[in-house]
Amino acid sequence: MVKILHIQRAGTIAGSENHLLQLLPGLQKRGYDVSFLALTKPQEVPSALSQALGVQGIPVIDQRVRGEWQPQILPQIYDIIGRGQYDIIHTHLLYADLYGTLAARWVGKGKVLCTRHNDNRYRQRWPMRPLITWNTHWMHHVIAISEHIKAFNMRYQRVPEAKITVIPYGYEAATPVPILPRREADRFTIGMVGRLVPQKSHITALQALPMILKAVPQAWLVILGDGSLRQELTTLAEELDLTSCVEFVGYHANAAQEMQKFDLFLHPSLHEGFGLVLLEAMAAHLPIVATRVSAIPEIVVDGQTGLLIPPEQPELLAQAVIQLLTNPEKRAQMGAAGYQRLLQEFTVTKMLDRTEVVYQSLVSNA
Repeated sequence: MVKILHIQRAGTIAGSENHLLQLLPGLQKRGYDVSFLALTKPQEVPSALSQALGVQGIPVIDQRVRGEWQPQILPQIYDIIGRGQYDIIHTHLLYADLYGTLAARWVGKGKVLCTRHNDNRYRQRWPMRPLITWNTHWMHHVIAISEHIKAFNMRYQRVPEAKITVIPYGYEAATPVPILPRREADRFTIGMVGRLVPQKSHITALQALPMILKAVPQAWLVILGDGSLRQELTTLAEELDLTSCVEFVGYHANAAQEMQKFDLFLHPSLHEGFGLVLLEAMAAHLPIVATRVSAIPEIVVDGQTGLLIPPEQPELLAQAVIQLLTNPEKRAQMGAAGYQRLLQEFTVTKMLDRTEVVYQSLVSNA
């Protein structure tokens, strides 16, 4: 049996965490011995991710970390990897990539690979660009979650094409999600789901909403998620006199089910390594208005499953939303097409099949 240790900084559950909640149990069901090393702040132990994986039967090791840069944890990670005798050490996100790779190569056994989940701007700049490039050199393989992320890593981290494989996220609801009634029968619900951070560009959505309301007065915006910009966004909504038609729900443990109540899904990100939430929207049969950036055009087919616009363009965003809210037939067609695209291109089965090919290649070359 192939032993695999996945490593990631563990905190709240977002895109990469939801990916692991699909990937690790799926690998376990296919006969792999899978464990998870959670790098967690002391006040967050056990993390939401660790608890969710534990419920699904994945063995979890909690390693407490106090800050972003804590090289003194290397001996502990070295000891965990050495005692575990893992065949594969699979890291996720920057923190785990750096410390997991160094510790694994120090042990000298097992193959090391990472999944690159995002295209953060700091990865393009000094000093992180040369550091990540050097770190990637010591990995045996890299998985990119989109063609965009593959190109990004080949350009900025100098990853040879032969060393990188594209494996898109897969998604399926843990349990069948019932089709729920619209959130408000007499209103059109525009929904957003994501962390309240600059990358997600909630500001653009709020700036577009007054224009949307002029054409569709019964529209309102429901925002699921929390983050550092909550107060700023709440203040902006007040300044734009939108408090009666914007709802900040905060973090929602079952956002995918709540999305069933939306009429349209809005995702105006400035950049996006993949956007697992887009697959959740497609599973909910929702038409999507999103930005034509990063990997989003690989998921949302403009004119078929949604509408794509340039980033930070409130006027164009408003026009796209109005076009769909005033055309129920087009909304239904796009929602149905998105669901079919999800079933054809972004299943968990396909993700697991492709991951197994990479694992077996690494193990056979040990």
